[in-house]
Amino acid sequence: MHPDPLTKLFARFQATEDPDAFGEIYARVLPILTARAQRAFADTNTVHDVVQSTLLTAIEARNRFRTDQPLMPWLHGILANHMRHVARIPRHRELKPDVLL
Repeated sequence: MHPDPLTKLFARFQATEDPDAFGEIYARVLPILTARAQRAFADTNTVHDVVQSTLLTAIEARNRFRTDQPLMPWLHGILANHMRHVARIPRHRELKPDVLL
């Protein structure tokens, strides 16, 4: 299986820490991750926080990503973990629980 373009970009970022590669990834995945977080949280700041935490985690964990797997499911998994974490904080009870299932 040939990697998709996002996975290729992330592999390049993983190997070289090329900021342009991550910038391209950021531009492509930001709307997708934001849309998913918006389905879970009513608060815009919370949405931005979980998306940014997701991208930061991806940067920090870049060497654990397997480039023979697609990037988006990995990012969605990180996002889901951050959303579950934030949902446990009492001030974020506006979470729509069915989104996390």
